[in-house]
Formats: sequence, structure tokens, C-alpha cells
Amino acid sequence: MTEQSPSPDAYSALEQRFREPARALLRRIYHPIVLLLAWLGVSPRFISFLQIPIGLATVLAIKPYPRLGFLLMMVSIAVDGVDGAIARHLGRGLVEDILLKG
Repeated sequence: MTEQSPSPDAYSALEQRFREPARALLRRIYHPIVLLLAWLGVSPRFISFLQIPIGLATVLAIKPYPRLGFLLMMVSIAVDGVDGAIARHLGRGLVEDILLKG
């Protein structure tokens, strides 16, 4: 059995194979959403903080309403990608985004 040399960016060979196509797909999905939110003046910081009530609602809904809890969790994951996309679109907020995700 041969060992692969460690990847410099910590992704496995399989992850590296699918990472860029997945990112390209997400960029196509997020692009119209980002343009709309940027046009409305929504900041990346607001989107980041929006995850707090969504996360709380997810926790409260998961046991009595598992489907709603799952849906809220998916919304939270989608929102997590939008804040960074808006920051990149506006050319700001990347350091703040990293600090908020801690």
C-alpha cells in the first residue's frame, strides 16, 4: 500500500477532485442572491448575525418538528455561504467574517 504525500491545503485527493466544481456550482446559485442582497444594501455582518436566530429556531424546532428543524438547518447552511459571497462581492468584510466564525 502506497501512502500519498500530505496535501498542502489539507484536502484529500477526493475532496480536491470535487471542490472546484462544487464551488463553481455554488457561485452560480449564490450569484443572483448576492446581487439582490447587495442592491438592497444588506451587509455581510447582518447575514452572519442572522444565523443566530435561525440556529436558535433550529434547536427549538428539531425535536417537536424534525422536518422544520431540518429545513431551518439547511437555511442556516445556505446563509453561511451567502455572507462570505456578499463580502467578496463588496470587496470587504473577509477579516470580520473570519473573526465572527472564530
